[in-house]
Amino acid sequence: MKVKSKFKMAVVAIVAIFAIAACAGIPATQKGKYAVSLSEFVQIVQSYNIQYKLQTPETQLKWKTTIDPVLIKVNMALDAWGAVIGTGVEVDKQVAYTRAFSQLKTLLITLKIIEIKE
Repeated sequence: MKVKSKFKMAVVAIVAIFAIAACAGIPATQKGKYAVSLSEFVQIVQSYNIQYKLQTPETQLKWKTTIDPVLIKVNMALDAWGAVIGTGVEVDKQVAYTRAFSQLKTLLITLKIIEIKE
């Protein structure tokens, strides 16, 4: 599945999660942490897509080979975490996602695709 279609599904999932969370008043549980992480990932993907469209075809090709595999890895880790919430093993999947997401952020900051907001 392409990053764009995953992104669209993620946006729908975020809306659904926040709607459920608003109704249920979810505290800092695994579901709440997952919702926040999903939102952060979507924001990163949005920033990346905006910057990607502004690049030359050569740079786009370079990004497809260097950044897209990392985006996919992070997305898969996020999906794996979401799939096990409530089973008792979600912490391990959360740690794997956090590591992958950190690698992605470091790569995007290094390439000046995103900036750190303070």
